[in-house]
Amino acid sequence: MNICRDTPLLIASRRGFLDIVKELIRQGADVNAVNNHNVSSLCLSALMGHEPVVMCLLEANPDLSIAESTSNRTALHFAAMGGNESIFAALLQHGAKDSPDAEGKFALKDFV
Repeated sequence: MNICRDTPLLIASRRGFLDIVKELIRQGADVNAVNNHNVSSLCLSALMGHEPVVMCLLEANPDLSIAESTSNRTALHFAAMGGNESIFAALLQHGAKDSPDAEGKFALKDFV
């Protein structure tokens, strides 16, 4: 864990290291762990457009409502901001809700 409280899973997810993400989950890594900004592995991989990592994380049933502490943005917001339509669709299919961020913006309406 580093100064931002990034766990190995957070780091691997942000960088798109699918094999490492799979192994960390297999070994019991917490898919809902967040860093000091309350950002999860799912949020980071969605923002970076790492679709295989997102799909792997979704198989582990993460909390889709985890929101970044300042902006109140969820993985759905981050996917929309990154222009990742397939990730956005996958998150919706897995039950992600489009809630407003801290500025009252919705992922579907304001970022897509």
